[in-house]
Amino acid sequence: MAPISKLLPLIVLALGIVVTMFVGYVIYTIVTDIADKTSKKMERKNVSFGKEGLKIGVKEVKTENYVDQTQRCVYLMCETGWARVHKGCGIGSGGGFTFFML
Repeated sequence: MAPISKLLPLIVLALGIVVTMFVGYVIYTIVTDIADKTSKKMERKNVSFGKEGLKIGVKEVKTENYVDQTQRCVYLMCETGWARVHKGCGIGSGGGFTFFML
């Protein structure tokens, strides 16, 4: 009976280590799963993590699209009368579009 009582603390210690390792493994798998899901979600939003740090991707806007949107905005302001109220839009002497705000 003496050898069993001497081995009992060793068995309890081994059991404690096994439980601690299992809990650590579960926490590790949960953290890596969350990190993977977050990384994939951020990549969909053009944000990525690398060795150099955080990289943010910016959508490229072509000059032609930018000019079209700007011209559309000015045209709509003239059509809705916003610029007319403010001594606005008209055709200039050169035959081009002029926009005055006084």
